[in-house]
Amino acid sequence: MMKPRVKLKVGVIGLGGQALGDHIPAIQESMDVELSGVVDINRKKVQDFLKENKKVKGYNNFDDFLKEQKPDFIVLAVPHCLHC
Repeated sequence: MMKPRVKLKVGVIGLGGQALGDHIPAIQESMDVELSGVVDINRKKVQDFLKENKKVKGYNNFDDFLKEQKPDFIVLAVPHCLHC
């Protein structure tokens, strides 16, 4: 008997073109990961994303996201100058 597959929880930081056009669609197609949350400082971007993705949690604060979701890993989709 096969064990059920355990999906890793992933969060995406930044809702720009790269995240929306590449990273998030790939995550949503994967059988190994589950998009548990997204973070962006732009409230409208988060609200717009959540309208189409009702099972995902949205945040404007990275610390709140980490405390609540405790992801297995994150995709950092922000400009390089903001990585720190």
